[in-house]
Amino acid sequence: MSETLIPGKNVCSDGWHAPHGSTLTLKNPHNNDVTVKDSGVANCPWPFYSPAPPFVIQAHGTQDVVFKEDTGKHCYTTEGCPDDIGVNPKTVIIS
Repeated sequence: MSETLIPGKNVCSDGWHAPHGSTLTLKNPHNNDVTVKDSGVANCPWPFYSPAPPFVIQAHGTQDVVFKEDTGKHCYTTEGCPDDIGVNPKTVIIS
């Protein structure tokens, strides 16, 4: 595993990039909890080595995640983000 720590990212964001094996802090800037789940989409696997799905990020809280070593398109879904209906699954490109 790499020791690369990249800046925090809003858990409700979509379409972002991350280096394989890196650690990132997901942030929840909203007033309600956000549940992060596997998208269940074929050919779009869970992006994180840890933690395992599902996990909850408390309102105004954070959660450190470690990206898998596998490169390519990965997905997760959220419940509790303001834009969940229009922007699920969330896409992460691991390079």
